[in-house]
Amino acid sequence: MLEYPDRCAGAGLSPAELRTTKADARCRETALQFPADSLLQARRILIVDDTWDSGKTIMAVKKRVVVAGGLPTTAVLHYKPGVSLFSDSPDYFVETTGAWIVYPWETSGEAE
Repeated sequence: MLEYPDRCAGAGLSPAELRTTKADARCRETALQFPADSLLQARRILIVDDTWDSGKTIMAVKKRVVVAGGLPTTAVLHYKPGVSLFSDSPDYFVETTGAWIVYPWETSGEAE
C-alpha cells in the first residue's frame, strides 16, 4: 500500500480525495514503494528515470537494490553531469545536457 508523507496527510484530505487533486501527484513523488528483498536478491534490476540532475533519487533506489542483494543497472534519458552530486554516472543515457528539460508528459505545474 502506498503511504502518503505527513505533509500530504496534513492537508486535511482523505486518500480518496488526494487521488482526485493535484496534491496527489506531488505526494506520490516523495512516496517510494519497493518490492520485497526476496524479489530483488540476485536479480538484475533495471532502474529507469527521465533525468539525472543531482542523482539523489536514482542513487537512493540503486542503494536499496544493492542492500537487498540485487544487481542494479541505471538508465536515464538526460544526464546532467554538471549538477550531479555523485561521482557515479548512469550506466546508460541518451544525452548529456545542462539545460532545463520539460517533457511532453509533464503538467504545467510540474514543469515550473
